[in-house]
Amino acid sequence: MQATSVMILPGNVSPLCQPISTPCHRGVIDEYGHLLDNPESKRLLQGRKVLLASTDVHAHAIKIIHELLSRAGMHITNLGAEVNPDKIARGSQNR
Repeated sequence: MQATSVMILPGNVSPLCQPISTPCHRGVIDEYGHLLDNPESKRLLQGRKVLLASTDVHAHAIKIIHELLSRAGMHITNLGAEVNPDKIARGSQNR
């Protein structure tokens, strides 16, 4: 089964689905997944909201973080990489 990272963008932009398919992504997720994909982490994180965004070129890291936090049951709003800081601030105010 291939995991999917869903980026939810504010406004009238459609959601984007991008598969996490590279061996590098899979390797990192497999290596660190146990930290968040366990009963204690899920109990602490289930249903919490998090806004993911970066003002720099960190698209791969955001995909991995999104996948790991989603496994823990968190509600993710992912603005993506190379996002204007003002857009990040607006995104956090709308949540």
